[in-house]
Amino acid sequence: MSTGMTKKKYLGALIAFLLILVFAFLPGSATEGGMSHEAFTALGIFLAALVLWMLDVMPMGIVGCLCMILLPLLKAQSLPETIGSFSTASVLFIVGTFGITAAMKNSTIPQRITNFVVRVAKGKTKTIIMLLTIATGLISSFMSSSATMIMFWSFSSALLVALGVSADQNSELKSFGKALAISAPVAAGTGGFITPAGTPGNIIIMGLLEQMGYPITFAQWTIIAAPLGIVALIIIGFFLGRVFKSPNLTREQMDKLEKETGNLPPLTRNEILTIVIIAAMIVMWFLGSWITILNVAVVAILGLSLFFLCDVLDMKKFAPECNLNTVLLMGTAPAIAATLASTGALAVIVTGVFSGAVFQSMNGIILLVLVSLILMILRAFMPTPAAFASLFIPLMATIAGLTGGNPFLLFMVASFWGPTDMLLIYTEPIFLPTYAEGYYTEKDLLKFGIIPSVILAVLVAVLVSPLCSIAGLI
Repeated sequence: MSTGMTKKKYLGALIAFLLILVFAFLPGSATEGGMSHEAFTALGIFLAALVLWMLDVMPMGIVGCLCMILLPLLKAQSLPETIGSFSTASVLFIVGTFGITAAMKNSTIPQRITNFVVRVAKGKTKTIIMLLTIATGLISSFMSSSATMIMFWSFSSALLVALGVSADQNSELKSFGKALAISAPVAAGTGGFITPAGTPGNIIIMGLLEQMGYPITFAQWTIIAAPLGIVALIIIGFFLGRVFKSPNLTREQMDKLEKETGNLPPLTRNEILTIVIIAAMIVMWFLGSWITILNVAVVAILGLSLFFLCDVLDMKKFAPECNLNTVLLMGTAPAIAATLASTGALAVIVTGVFSGAVFQSMNGIILLVLVSLILMILRAFMPTPAAFASLFIPLMATIAGLTGGNPFLLFMVASFWGPTDMLLIYTEPIFLPTYAEGYYTEKDLLKFGIIPSVILAVLVAVLVSPLCSIAGLI
């Protein structure tokens, strides 16, 4: 390890220690609306985790485990509560989807699919990125975002392998790998906004709106969200292709792909079983929008079990794909962020940001743009669309009451940022499987994500009013 890297690690560890020390000694407030001592402590641990993650002081999963130990140790939360908040469902889901990755890698299915995409795009890397981004988002509009991301990443990673691109070696197509690795989670998350079936957070929002006296139908949601989501996917695909510039595939590379797939034998028994099992998982994930028991974790483990039962997989094939660092982070990162909510720290911060006379003096497009920009930033620090919805939808109704504006405009702006995040990796589990592959860093995500996020913040604010009018909500 270089001296510079050692200094960076020690600096990160020092900053994290000081953050925990300072926040743990803040007394807290006993008044209503103030932040308690436990909330300050939880916030300090969360900020320390961000520093340790961003400066790569330790493996991400180990940082998550350390922070979960610090929460009860510093009395931010009891030990049973901390252990109980470990996201078992996320762990089961990611372990199950490792099975899809392993089954795909041991088949020729991804090569066949990616060769088709390459031929349609005529070898143009920007077109490939755009096609995969839009396809991922559209499929995610009616299927689990995490499941969609895993499926499309398996296609993308197969293409990279076929082209000889890997995360640990430099090549002229390394940027292409970064773009595809970022495209899968960002497009899958953003596509989840397009219909109410796209993510559980949308269903939570619809339920909250009905309870508050602002019902919205499936059709009305889709009329508003589909244009916004599709425009967002196009913008995401455009910027990925420009920020991570890659040369187009050469005739030699395309011929190599064609040769590899053109001379493939017919599908084997195991490949047919892989297609059947994955198709069944997709159907069950889709039905999971209405049948509660078919959540993503249950379906993922059922699918994994079938892979083993049908001898498609064995432990020799499965174990190399089961990334322990990702597994630990999938369980601990959402739990750490959830502690901010349970201690009240998040509510105090959010309420503080949206309080004051500044919003009362605004209306119209300026208000919508400001709210959209603030939500864009706050979303980066929040763990899931569901948590985001439960905090911000009631606040949007309050702001609408203060300003006299139409509440549906604010509701839909907040709903857009629920599943959409392209700024920080650490609080959004959907990034972790592709991030663990090593193609991109947090710096790469920020390099790509800042400009399209700002553009979309403004664009959503501008377009939401005419779309709500078309949907009959104005």
